[in-house]
Amino acid sequence: MLAQGKTEWKTAQPAKLVLSNKTNVSADIVVADWGEYEVSVIFTTPDGCTVYDTFQLRFAEIPTSEIQFMDNPNDKCKSYSREVRYVGNATQNANYFWDFGGCSDDSLSWNIRRVSLGVYNSNPRVSLVVEENGCWSDTTILRIGANPDFVMNTEKSRGCDTATIFFSGELKVPDDVVFEWNFGDGSPIGRRQNMAHFYADTGKYDVTLVITNVLNACQAGFTIGEMVKIFPTPTATIQLDTAICFDKTGTAICPDAIDSTICSWNFAGGELVGDYNDSVVFKLTEPFTGVLLQVEEFGCVSSWGES
Repeated sequence: MLAQGKTEWKTAQPAKLVLSNKTNVSADIVVADWGEYEVSVIFTTPDGCTVYDTFQLRFAEIPTSEIQFMDNPNDKCKSYSREVRYVGNATQNANYFWDFGGCSDDSLSWNIRRVSLGVYNSNPRVSLVVEENGCWSDTTILRIGANPDFVMNTEKSRGCDTATIFFSGELKVPDDVVFEWNFGDGSPIGRRQNMAHFYADTGKYDVTLVITNVLNACQAGFTIGEMVKIFPTPTATIQLDTAICFDKTGTAICPDAIDSTICSWNFAGGELVGDYNDSVVFKLTEPFTGVLLQVEEFGCVSSWGES
């Protein structure tokens, strides 16, 4: 009967709804805006009988479920507490189905959540599905992690010839992390939170620490330039003039002194004339028996040298 009769399609909103490819049983519909529309169908049978029907259509945009971190959308690794914003196209009246993957959350507004990452969480994530007007979004999954929160307690250190330095720090939030200490002297990597390391040679050493959360691969790390300085103990070398006579003056020199050298002199049978450091004039007061010298450089002190 439908094939023999005639169907007429009508709408009360022809400016926004266009009917095309109309047949007795179907028509294509294109709308200019989302919303509710009314379509009427009038069917006339071959014998002249008419059937009339009106139905409501609702066109709605498929919601999206995009979410992102507010501090840095492209970085999953930050602090243990972060704010996540919904940035999709759904309205405040939509239904939001959040899953925080074992994390705790606080609602700051209809589209912003503060997510707190618990320690030892093996699959931390935030996911969202949105429903609006009977239409459902896909699922958006946002992986979340936290950089280890570590504070170094060891200050820059120095030593003489060799030194054992104790490196320590505080992990503010205990978690499943591994430590990698590079002591800058070619020795094997240290893998404990607190380490004692022996420096066998003089030099200036950069120290690097990398801490990795094995559950989410987030890292924290830093390098401290010249954190350890090992200086050689200086040698007290004395050079005297070749003409030293009783009751006269002489000159004593520390030929290896540098700008930071502190020289301590002691004269047996003489006294200093004036205030000097690496080159001194002394006056003989009694039979001269010798000169003693001790030098200090960068906190390293020599044994007494004699001439």
